Amino acid sequence: MTPRQIPADFYLLKTKVLPTHLDLALGNLYQLGILTVGERNVQGNQIELTAQIKDHVRSKKTLEVIRQFKDASANQKIFISPKIKTVKRGAWTKKYQKYLKPFVLSKEGKEKIWIDPRGKLPQHLQANTLYITASLAFGTGTHPTTQLAARFLSQAIQKKSIDSLLDLGCGTGILAMLAKRLGVKEVHAVDIDPQALEMTRTNLKNNRMDGVKVRQSIGKTGKKFDLIIANIELIPLQKLYSTITSHLKKSGTLIVSGLLYRDCEELLQTYRKMRLMERLNLKGWSALLLDK
Repeated sequence: MTPRQIPADFYLLKTKVLPTHLDLALGNLYQLGILTVGERNVQGNQIELTAQIKDHVRSKKTLEVIRQFKDASANQKIFISPKIKTVKRGAWTKKYQKYLKPFVLSKEGKEKIWIDPRGKLPQHLQANTLYITASLAFGTGTHPTTQLAARFLSQAIQKKSIDSLLDLGCGTGILAMLAKRLGVKEVHAVDIDPQALEMTRTNLKNNRMDGVKVRQSIGKTGKKFDLIIANIELIPLQKLYSTITSHLKKSGTLIVSGLLYRDCEELLQTYRKMRLMERLNLKGWSALLLDK
């Protein structure tokens, strides 16, 4: 299977939690490696969580995640009525898209920037809206890591002049498009996954957005950026320290997301030559704003 390719069948984990246990429950699921979790309020002052396991339905990794989920359900009294079932891809896609609604991605600037993930382009595009085609392989901007990075990005653009930006690990290209929409002149979107690059190009085309350079590697261009956003996990962030810092201008800003609460101190040790300006937390995840 190619990276992030979704099989015809996959496992769906469903459980309910009390609002007071939401953060702990999400933290448990994220630590199992489940990065996409849907939330829905249900009767009885409970929240229903739906988590999709994206690996092959028979893979050892998937079976290990299921085992750990069952152990967590049994040993910690935070999951209510946990269930695991196999779902056909087509059936889930239709159900998933049925409940998608536009939402605010950024509200830090002069006007709110919305995401419309329903995949249908109106005849006249709204200037304050980014249109994203939802898929099973990539998120739509609702994940806490994207929300935190978008907040830092909006704040940074307001506070200082940002002429050039690199979105490292661009996924669907949401953050790159947000930067462009907020007025950044030169934007580069990089991801090692060819499917991510294809999705980014599709979203750029649908939003009639020109001027974003999309590629699979930063390369040895010697290009330096005013701001770099790296919404990726701890280990890649550590491995890419030299690459990231060498492509950041002397007074540049770095936004790192994709971190669990517990990852922050270890990440800061790797990036100890940079100044920590601010830290944001949301639903088990953290993002850091660093200055060179």
